[in-house]
Amino acid sequence: MQKQKNKFENFLISLKLGFFLAFHVLQTFDTLYQTKQSDVSMAGGAVFSYSLISAVNGMVLLGSFKFMYPELINTSNASGRVWDCTLSFWRLAWHYGCSAAAWTYVRCCGGNA
Repeated sequence: MQKQKNKFENFLISLKLGFFLAFHVLQTFDTLYQTKQSDVSMAGGAVFSYSLISAVNGMVLLGSFKFMYPELINTSNASGRVWDCTLSFWRLAWHYGCSAAAWTYVRCCGGNA
């Protein structure tokens, strides 16, 4: 009987958390895209602001799942993968950004300073 009660309590917690997370996602979308946000442009532009907001929302979601299912979610493995992907993204961005800048310099200026 106790095991069935724990399953029902876990179901209720999952249901409540799912409802509030869905509400949060919808409100975030509505706030960012339906209304004009002046602070987005002041904070460094839409790309920086939206990626920061998405990253924080993702961390909150990961923390929520870790709270609900601690044995299923390995946060150290996930954070390591995020770090590796972020590092490789910025390395590629730097490499291709420098290549594009050099190509533009040679194309526009003929390689002469």
